[in-house]
Amino acid sequence: MKHFIKENKGLAIYSFLIVFATYGIKLFNNTYAIDTMHLMTNYRGYLKHWVSIGRPGLVALKLLTYNYVNVYFLNLLAIIFFAIATILLCYYVDLSTKQIYNKKYLYIIPSIFPTSQLFSEQFYFVLQNFEFSLGICLVILSLIAIYHIPNKIFKLFGFLLLTFTLTMYQSFFVFACTLILFKILMTLYFAQLNDLKISFKDYAFKIGHFILLAISSLVLSQLMAMLAKKVLNVESSYLDNMILWGKRPLIDSINDIKDYAKELFFPTVGDTFFTPLFLICVLLLVIVLINMSYLKRKNVFFIFITLLGILITPLMFTILGGKRPAIRGEVPNFPAVLALLLIFIMIYWEYNFVLKHLLIGIVILFTFIQVRETTNLEYSEYLTAEEDLRTAEMITNNIYSMEIENPESYKLLMYGNRSPRNVSNIKGETNGVSLFEFMPNSVHTSLNTLLYMKTFGLNFNDPTPEDFEKHKALQAEMNVWPSKDSIRVVDDCIVVNLSK
Repeated sequence: MKHFIKENKGLAIYSFLIVFATYGIKLFNNTYAIDTMHLMTNYRGYLKHWVSIGRPGLVALKLLTYNYVNVYFLNLLAIIFFAIATILLCYYVDLSTKQIYNKKYLYIIPSIFPTSQLFSEQFYFVLQNFEFSLGICLVILSLIAIYHIPNKIFKLFGFLLLTFTLTMYQSFFVFACTLILFKILMTLYFAQLNDLKISFKDYAFKIGHFILLAISSLVLSQLMAMLAKKVLNVESSYLDNMILWGKRPLIDSINDIKDYAKELFFPTVGDTFFTPLFLICVLLLVIVLINMSYLKRKNVFFIFITLLGILITPLMFTILGGKRPAIRGEVPNFPAVLALLLIFIMIYWEYNFVLKHLLIGIVILFTFIQVRETTNLEYSEYLTAEEDLRTAEMITNNIYSMEIENPESYKLLMYGNRSPRNVSNIKGETNGVSLFEFMPNSVHTSLNTLLYMKTFGLNFNDPTPEDFEKHKALQAEMNVWPSKDSIRVVDDCIVVNLSK
């Protein structure tokens, strides 16, 4: 690794610069997400929640920043380790290629991988973004130990480390599968370059080893998660809502898979998270395979099967769950798929002047698009958070101006929702969504908002679901905030109407 960094100083500097350029805004604002408020106000309780959803590894890493939520420090660590993860991915690719190639092709990875808009959804959750970035590093290091260090002790350590990372985020499993399949792909390709035919037995052994590693690490990680739940006496129905096969009509699950595949391959113009780059990669791979077949090169069928496996990984959660996954579940895998496929295509067309420069143009174009869109999302989230803070302060000022005796002793009850008004707002699944519109038409809007206000020292009592139902009829009578008669005091509740 030291030798790699020494030979590729420009690559390392570029990786840090592009990560800081894309996410640097997080260092200059105190934006934090809905889940972060739970960690700030109920630290130990929220760590138990993570255990309940099968993430004891995340809890273990949280001990590094234990018992205090410093948004600036978490964002700083996240950005630094995300840049390190990008460099480690470059190193893993370099190890997997085995033979001499143009090292400048590695610039594709920091250009395409960390700049993806999908990461903005994951980094919305400030409470876990440092551990997520560190987790990517650990996944890559585990596979380097397993596949690129001959010492058996290191291989065992790599396996245990990989198992541990799967107790942090389920999405790391798919990411690891993609990295292993890429190594197999490059082994097949360089055998082809040396006119060596890989036998079915050898290929079956490689795939068998991959499947055994994947299954054994996944099973062991789930056992570890179950043990943590048992020791801490926590239960969860989290996975019940993650897998919908057999719980709804089969055609609904099939349609979800079809629709999501269509979104990946044929995103609509202006799609917030997906671009045509995935489709471009597929079309270029078709050309590569046709060219290989025309030239009657060896191992084409095995290369095709391996590429197919890599292309299927972004659909893995959809297929397993029988429903459209959360966008953030696609990271870090989907951006890695794009970067690795472009690396493979670039290496294959290394000596074709026209196609090589066409690929360089494609990488430059989509790097600009991704940086632009990701920074737009980050800026949108920053302004939305600022707007939420001002709204909370204005509502509090309105309440205190009513000259209510000891207003903090009242329950604050909110009806309706309030969408962001700022002109730069871009909505993702969570990014750009106001706290005043999460889970609308339920008591949870009030509870989430109150939790947020409490982190700034604005304190009111929490309403109950019974309170919400009891005063629900008032919403039709009241004006919409901030108009007059949009706030009323009823019994022990202060009622705010955000919308009709």
